[in-house]
Amino acid sequence: ITSRSDRFMLPALIDGNANALFDAIDAYAAQTDLVVLDGSRLGRIDYGAATALHARLRVLAAQDKLIEVRDINHLVAALFRLMGFTDVAKLYAHKY
Repeated sequence: ITSRSDRFMLPALIDGNANALFDAIDAYAAQTDLVVLDGSRLGRIDYGAATALHARLRVLAAQDKLIEVRDINHLVAALFRLMGFTDVAKLYAHKY
């Protein structure tokens, strides 16, 4: 898990128990009001992990954090839209 100061890089795959990843996102978010998750490497996220991520992002949004998920592939973007992620985050699909 890596993060640059201006964005948090998501891994290629998010599945199963991703609590360590979510804790790292929380730690990153604690340092900034604009939470930028970079999904350029994210190829797949399973439904359970997406549900858990959505719950974590709702908590951050309730703390008045602005959340952007950038450079996600169109399949992940479609899943996130169906799950209601747009209620808590701005989604930017990768431009091919």
